[in-house]
Amino acid sequence: MIGGAGVDVAPIARVARLVRDHQADLARIFTARERQHCEAARPAARDGRYAAAFAAKEAVLKALGTGWRSDLEWSDVDTRTIDVGGAVALTGGVGREAARQGIVQVFVSASVTRVCAVAAAVAVLGAPVAQGRAPEPLAWSDVVAAYEPVRDYTATYDKYERAIDNGDLQRINLFFRKPLDVRLEWQDEHGKVDQTAVYRQGMNDGKVLARKTGMLGGMLGLMKLDPHSGRAMSDSRHPITEVGIGHIINEVGRAMKSAQVTGKPPVDDTLDGARAVRFDLDGPADAKLFGTEGARRVSIWIDPSLKLPVKAEVVDAAGRMLERHRFTNLKLNIGLTDQTFTLE
Repeated sequence: MIGGAGVDVAPIARVARLVRDHQADLARIFTARERQHCEAARPAARDGRYAAAFAAKEAVLKALGTGWRSDLEWSDVDTRTIDVGGAVALTGGVGREAARQGIVQVFVSASVTRVCAVAAAVAVLGAPVAQGRAPEPLAWSDVVAAYEPVRDYTATYDKYERAIDNGDLQRINLFFRKPLDVRLEWQDEHGKVDQTAVYRQGMNDGKVLARKTGMLGGMLGLMKLDPHSGRAMSDSRHPITEVGIGHIINEVGRAMKSAQVTGKPPVDDTLDGARAVRFDLDGPADAKLFGTEGARRVSIWIDPSLKLPVKAEVVDAAGRMLERHRFTNLKLNIGLTDQTFTLE
């Protein structure tokens, strides 16, 4: 079902001036992938690409019925990150607003003339959540108990960190085995793996094994890195030892025990059109929720059938997204072997 539609026209000359005069603010308007796409064009087409991207973002905000407002960033709409169904990626405040409305996908089409770019966006609603039914009571202890029998799992891990790479979305194949064996495979914009990292607790002298693909990977070979080193954390604010749903469960448990942090009763919510249970934690800036500077609220979405976390968001006092962690295609207890966590 269509939840909204929007159309926007962006004069190429006006957007070109915006790009020229506001270089310092471009990361708040265009994602790194969008800028890369625009800058790769020949000079005559470059401004048109920027205008098309800008018009598409405005059309998305109109489809949501919000227009621009202070808790939304234009870079929350990534027109160069497309899901398997062809919808654009929504993160941050825009992603939260779409989820609040029950919108699961937004499709965009854009065209460029010699003087302007025009874009149209259509927002699609997910299946309606059943009304008049009280949510199943769920305590955090239920989440802890549900994770206890999990031996290993795989997931598609979408990560957004404002402080890293201009807050661009990273899509990662995640493999995890207790107590702490981790394999991460970063996907490029075509869905192919372009770098891999492996960590095994108590092995490899405590190092992360990492390898890039292509010519660069052939030159660098297999790298052995301290998990907390700048090189190992170039794509993340957190070391590989803090990856996964188990770490989220532990961090929430620790925060709930803190006198600084206030936990609210869980509420019924929707996530990608399906029912979810959301836990919210609030704290002062110096509480460093999830180890994040300036964090004031952490929200955790629980899949009620699995009773496990499938999404976490960290925001600051102004409601701006600092981090977002989303786990999809979650498969439990599939019997991962040592081979999965071997990198040569």
